[in-house]
Amino acid sequence: MKKHVITLALTIVVSLSALSLSGCDSSSSYERVDCGKYGTIYQIFPYSFADSNGDGIGDIKGISDKLDYIADLGFTGIWINPVQPSPTYHKYDTTDYYSIDPDFGTIDDYKAMVEKAHSLDLTVYLDLVINHTSTQHDWFKQSANAHVSGDTSNAYYNYYYWNQGGSGDNGTYSRYGSSDWYYSHYSGDTQMPRLNLQWVLDDPECALAKELENIMEFWLVECDVDGFRLDAVTSYFPSGDTTAFLTWLVDTARSYKADCYIVGEGSWGTSSSNSSYLESGIDSFFCFDDAKTSGYILKTLSNGNARLLASGINNNLSVFDNVNNIPSPFIVNHDCNGRLVSMANARKETQNLKFAYATLQMYTGSTYHYYGDEIGMACASTTKDEDARAPFYWGDSYTPDYVSNSTSISQDEAYPYGSAKKLLSKKDSSVNYVRKVNQVRNSHPAIFSGGIEEIYESADRTFSANVKTCDSESLLILLNASKTDSYTYTNDTSYTSIIADLSTISGTKLQSQGSELIVPPLSICILG
Repeated sequence: MKKHVITLALTIVVSLSALSLSGCDSSSSYERVDCGKYGTIYQIFPYSFADSNGDGIGDIKGISDKLDYIADLGFTGIWINPVQPSPTYHKYDTTDYYSIDPDFGTIDDYKAMVEKAHSLDLTVYLDLVINHTSTQHDWFKQSANAHVSGDTSNAYYNYYYWNQGGSGDNGTYSRYGSSDWYYSHYSGDTQMPRLNLQWVLDDPECALAKELENIMEFWLVECDVDGFRLDAVTSYFPSGDTTAFLTWLVDTARSYKADCYIVGEGSWGTSSSNSSYLESGIDSFFCFDDAKTSGYILKTLSNGNARLLASGINNNLSVFDNVNNIPSPFIVNHDCNGRLVSMANARKETQNLKFAYATLQMYTGSTYHYYGDEIGMACASTTKDEDARAPFYWGDSYTPDYVSNSTSISQDEAYPYGSAKKLLSKKDSSVNYVRKVNQVRNSHPAIFSGGIEEIYESADRTFSANVKTCDSESLLILLNASKTDSYTYTNDTSYTSIIADLSTISGTKLQSQGSELIVPPLSICILG
């Protein structure tokens, strides 16, 4: 792990012997330090994010035009869902790995977007989908024709898994047309045939291996992305050595860009399910232990259980060594069929959303935030993917249309907090709170990269005092998960300077009476 030198400009130092403590530090009190791979990442679903040309569809230029918004909120990078040509709105079944879907723009638009992101000190991660393609991809058409015609010399013959005369016993197979050939496909979707990654393991010099090498080089070098999010890692093989393939992929990617960052979508179960994959040298996997209403973060809120902060972080660090690999905690993404405002029961209780977000950002690792959750975007109570991929409400001409098959709900239901434009103008809004939390996180290595120890908890467990420590600093983090009651904590430690008061309820702030700290409900307060 890198050693960091922390610089705090205009740091506000307050004696704990004062009768009362000031509230939040001003945003000018925090200076972002080099977080390395411990990023604060903003996830973008491109179809629904920002429409620059008025056709109702989000596009790459729209992303470029709104990068200032993302950077201003203190995010350090973006993960963009697939942008390559595809017959679907979600683009997870590409027909061409080397270009941009016309709905979204051109490869030149993409390169310009990356260049602007880098000028704003934002990293860019590409969603790399190599477990399957579209049936409309030329590779698949060539491979299918070769099997039907018996042309074993065709260069694409082995690009996919094929079985003659039956469905086979390795994964899901479907019949190709009226032939007696069957092909393996992803997750029950017959339009997403699986690439034969076993061929790459068996022969690293094979045509498919060379093609995948070219794809990674194209995006890392020519397009200058900073790394990849790997889709559906657990589905790479009907049966095969996933760790060995990941090792090949990671080594190949780093041969083109040594410091590229790679995070995988692995098991949706416990983080420990991905332990063996870490032997590949991959940087991270998403921590589904933390996600959704059942995860550690929202249970801190819903159960009023402050001790879950330390247990959630330590659960992740029992899997990730925090040196060669790091956790990637999150609450919700494009696959989780929900929105943070609903999961946190925060349509009217905005402090719930703020508290959930602040709790996430106290977690060690590289955290991920789903576009629009900062403005309280909501969705219908369905299991449709489309409903969790609704248009971002900018309050200007950049707001896209809904994707087809979305559930129709009113604007008030979909955006209970209003537009981004409206929220940016309100001092105590969810958007401005997100900015403040990000600024605090990005200025303190102990928060984004430190280990944690709980040193005190209240009898009812609604309050905890925790120490987060890394090579360069140590911080005291006080967390009050009670929705109604302040907690009085006697501070007998050496932490005597306020770093941040992340109170969520308007009109409340951290106070003191001598050595006693009065921590408001639903708040996180940090001392150094």
